[in-house]
Amino acid sequence: SKALYMLAEYYRRGYGVVTIDEKLTSDYYKKSYEAGYPVAVYGIVSTLPENADERAGILDKVRDEIISRANSGDVFAQNTIGSMYYHGRGIGQAYEKALEWYQKAAGKGYAQAQFNLGYMYYHGQGVKQSYEKAVEWYQKAAEQGDVTSQFHLGNMYENGRGVKRSYERAAKWYQKAAEQGDAQAQSYLGNMYENGQGIEQSYEKAVEWYQKSAKQGNADGQYHLGYMYNHGQGIELSYEKAVEWYQKSAEQGNADGQYHLGYMYVNGCGIKQSFERAVKWYRKAAEQGDACGQNDLGTMYECGYGVEQSYEKAVSWYRKSAEQGNADGQFYLGYMYKTGRGVEQSYEKAVKWYRKAAEQGNASAQNNLGNMHETG
Repeated sequence: SKALYMLAEYYRRGYGVVTIDEKLTSDYYKKSYEAGYPVAVYGIVSTLPENADERAGILDKVRDEIISRANSGDVFAQNTIGSMYYHGRGIGQAYEKALEWYQKAAGKGYAQAQFNLGYMYYHGQGVKQSYEKAVEWYQKAAEQGDVTSQFHLGNMYENGRGVKRSYERAAKWYQKAAEQGDAQAQSYLGNMYENGQGIEQSYEKAVEWYQKSAKQGNADGQYHLGYMYNHGQGIELSYEKAVEWYQKSAEQGNADGQYHLGYMYVNGCGIKQSFERAVKWYRKAAEQGDACGQNDLGTMYECGYGVEQSYEKAVSWYRKSAEQGNADGQFYLGYMYKTGRGVEQSYEKAVKWYRKAAEQGNASAQNNLGNMHETG
């Protein structure tokens, strides 16, 4: 029964060279439980939707037996009790208790517990926050082939958290995780190929990995694949295909996908032009804090495209964009101050925002700023 549980873990986490397979993961958890291993119940629960009726009370039946096994040194049970405490499933939520059990299992070399421990150090949950400690535990698990740890370790190297930034090492770990089927790692590896970071630049390779990610339903991969179709990079240009993938990404809540889908609707690229639908998607992106979406939504309000015209609302969205450092948002906010549209006219504030945009290379802001200096 333990052997069946370990097989489930292999297919769930991608240990060694095993490719992630959700169906086999679920099947082996069930077989393990049916063979008499109570710890497998948690694996079954974790594969169910959050609102599934079966979740209610299912862990209560086996909690005491899992605790007993954990106290007897069963590493799988120890990690499972840690997860129960971490998520508050079948037991009261407590990060400190979760940490304690993860440490026991991680100390015995169990990769999933090592990842869980690293994750708690990363977020400072139940322990003092430490990127260095997070890297230490991610590394231990990654070297055992744990795909989630490989992805997170790559991300630490890419961003220089707890370790010296290295795009080469980031690409190395993303590649390992991507080859085992991790959709997010596939998208990130595609991005490394697209930008030539830590690996030889190749739009074709980028597309290859974005496609793998997108076809698994990863919203980030779907957005990037749409972008490559949009610009004909590494693949034949197709606005229709770009719209298709932007749409998939946008419907999953990806702000980049939402913004770019809105842009396609504004310009009628690959889809019938519709200012109303453009506003819908710009708004979704803007409300998630996307600075480009905020700026373009401001433009829609300023011009009354697909929405009732309102200078005041235009200013509101331009300001949100400008305060995030978006050069276009800064320029347009400066313009609204200069003309007194939706805000009290102020040449001083106009100059302030024009200057911020100009310093980022915005040509319109540079021109307007120059004209204001000439005229005093």
